[in-house]
Amino acid sequence: MVRWAAVALYTAALPYVILVFEVMDRNLSSTITARLPLLIIGFFAAVYVIMCVKRETVAYGVVILAVSALIVSVIMLAETNGNKHIHIPQYALMTWLLYWALAPHYKGRGLLSLIFICAVMLGFVDELLQGLHPRRFYGGPDMAIDAAGAFIGVLMLMGVRKPVYSQWDWAGRLRDYMGSLALILFGAGAAVLMGICLFDVQRQKAFSPCYPRWLLIGNLLFLAFGTAAIIYHWHRDRVFTAAATKTDAVLDDGRATVRCWIFSLLAILAAMHALVVWAAVGGLSFR
Repeated sequence: MVRWAAVALYTAALPYVILVFEVMDRNLSSTITARLPLLIIGFFAAVYVIMCVKRETVAYGVVILAVSALIVSVIMLAETNGNKHIHIPQYALMTWLLYWALAPHYKGRGLLSLIFICAVMLGFVDELLQGLHPRRFYGGPDMAIDAAGAFIGVLMLMGVRKPVYSQWDWAGRLRDYMGSLALILFGAGAAVLMGICLFDVQRQKAFSPCYPRWLLIGNLLFLAFGTAAIIYHWHRDRVFTAAATKTDAVLDDGRATVRCWIFSLLAILAAMHALVVWAAVGGLSFR
């Protein structure tokens, strides 16, 4: 819980990074402010090299740094606003926070895939928060940069984490969560439509005339059923764990790994839908 709370607090704090840039603009030259993201990226690269040297994976690390540098260069050429480049190290760090939160309970393959998916989804949550922030804006290009930063973070994790030789045996446990999987697909589909409709809300500066009522009902339904699913599985797993402890049974790693997928995706989707419901029902301004 503490680790996931750290991820949540980090995500909630991201829209306020603009305050740091504003302070720097007032007290330093605009040139230094524009170069801050690149300096942070360089610092991360230096730390990563040190980690690769300690783990004796220098050759692999150099390849990953080269690919990452290419991605960063493309982003910097495509996006001329230097302040936007801060999204790259933000989401590289996001993947490391997610690894810290998920790795202790995850057994088997697929961890990095889950981390990337969660980071991209949290990038959408970040954009929703920015849309509600009085000095930030909801934007598609930012989400693309967030995803690129998350991909770089995953590449870096590949270079320093221990190889995983286990298989996808845990995937068979997914059949016990078919209802929750269907709910996740419903929530993800509604989130895509929501993301598109929010551009109209942004242009019209109001929810009521352009955000579909049927989609708002879908947001409410997912929020209700998603919360119920999280509570149900959480209670059921507590009962299972208690029973296994009393009988000295070995806990099923597959069950824990599937919970990482189900709970993580449901929780992040619930945050997305909750933010939109809050903004629409509360009549908040969305920029």
